[in-house]
Amino acid sequence: MSGAALDGATALVGTAARDWTKIRERMRYVFALFHAYHAEPQVRTAPHDATQLAAIAAGHRPAGRL
Repeated sequence: MSGAALDGATALVGTAARDWTKIRERMRYVFALFHAYHAEPQVRTAPHDATQLAAIAAGHRPAGRL
């Protein structure tokens, strides 16, 4: 999908899909979401620490913030 198909999707305001069966409406929201948060430092950090990864590998729900 080209950028032209996503006109105005540079902010989350007004990007909610009215009909989630329409790919254009879903992608407008997804594009805006990525655009809004792509520069956040949390995007480039590991989502889980070593203790949480060990719990996941053992088949358990890890403690702490998920």
